[in-house]
Amino acid sequence: MPPRLGRTSRRLAHPGDPGRGQSIDSIPVVALDLETTGGSPVHSRIVEVAALRFAGGELRERFEELVDPLIPIPPEVSAIHGITDGMVRGRRRIEEVLPDLWEFIDGAVLLAHHAPFDFGFLAYERSKEGQDPPPNPILDSCRLPRRVFPGLTSYALSSLCAHFGIARQREHRAGDDAGACYEVYRRCVDGLGKEAPGARWENLLERHGPPLRFADFYAPWPDVPALRTLRRALRRSRPLRILYASSTGFESERWITPLAIGQYRGTVQVEAFCHAMQARRTFRLDRMLEVDAGPVR
Repeated sequence: MPPRLGRTSRRLAHPGDPGRGQSIDSIPVVALDLETTGGSPVHSRIVEVAALRFAGGELRERFEELVDPLIPIPPEVSAIHGITDGMVRGRRRIEEVLPDLWEFIDGAVLLAHHAPFDFGFLAYERSKEGQDPPPNPILDSCRLPRRVFPGLTSYALSSLCAHFGIARQREHRAGDDAGACYEVYRRCVDGLGKEAPGARWENLLERHGPPLRFADFYAPWPDVPALRTLRRALRRSRPLRILYASSTGFESERWITPLAIGQYRGTVQVEAFCHAMQARRTFRLDRMLEVDAGPVR
């Protein structure tokens, strides 16, 4: 089940949004889908990105790429999307792919099915880059048909495709799912057009509700000494000692070398090499009781 957002902007006007009165068909739309190793951006990784850019109802550009997650893909997940470790080994890492994706989506309205899932992953990766969230409005092709075609038995993408007669060659692959997502969106736009010929951006939002934002996944970074110490260690690739409390309250001393610092659902997450485990692990800042720089013992 996709994560719920902590807060959602209620403003309909926002810098970078289509103007009031702009026809829906004149708005560039990028339909996006991700395939991942699991359900949480903190403990899972992206293995495939697909983004299809449409203008005037026509496909104009396609961005599709497999991604090396640097961790094994669980067999039960691979059985769903069909992506194996061998298919992604040696591919570009997500931090190498994202600059091209940010350029690809520039100036477009974004679209995804269960959008908080896909954009939760992307927002977490963006936070690790230390950049401001992109301004693009985000529409959800699961939310919109609920408002335009109420009463259907299911609004899962596969169910909507069956209802509307939308064909997919490879279910649960990012490119085909992004295309199906756009086709569902077009059915909704066509439905709006029958009710309000010449439907505009504001007519779309009246049914969809306020768009999601990348910023909805962020919270202000805490101004605390521990975070500053961690960032210095990250910049210098230096190890440090932490006293860490587990979810059950058990306290243990760890030596870690920070690899990335990000934010997910308002919680600062520190990805680090754990010297005791000799492996990459993720630690929550709010469970670090002490943070001290020093040599590894």
